[in-house]
Amino acid sequence: MKSFLKRHSLIIGLVMMFLYTWTIDLSNSGILLLKVPSVVALTVGWGFIFVSLLMTWLTLGKDTMSALFMRYFLWRVGWKCWLVALFLSPVLQFASVLLANFRSCGLQSSDDSRFCPVRCAVARAHHLMDSL
Repeated sequence: MKSFLKRHSLIIGLVMMFLYTWTIDLSNSGILLLKVPSVVALTVGWGFIFVSLLMTWLTLGKDTMSALFMRYFLWRVGWKCWLVALFLSPVLQFASVLLANFRSCGLQSSDDSRFCPVRCAVARAHHLMDSL
């Protein structure tokens, strides 16, 4: 069985990938009567990765899979690069939300020509309370 999988791994992998992803898509669209759990449905975009890992495990074995994961999680960068990778995206998202909120209030206050973030935040809070 292992030699058959090794000889035809590309074709078998593609068929398995299409079976995995299309089953989820057809179930979500209502064409298939099978109901796929929502946790599995979230992985529809990762079908190729899951099937490639499964085929690697079936054809090359457990030792190769563990070596693959060890190489995948071993990065040779310093701790500063880890901090940048972890916190840059959330900081930029937070800053963009703040800028969007301040822009929606107007860039100038009614009393003077300077930008007033406190007055803008208060106006935004009043607007949110009125919409409730």
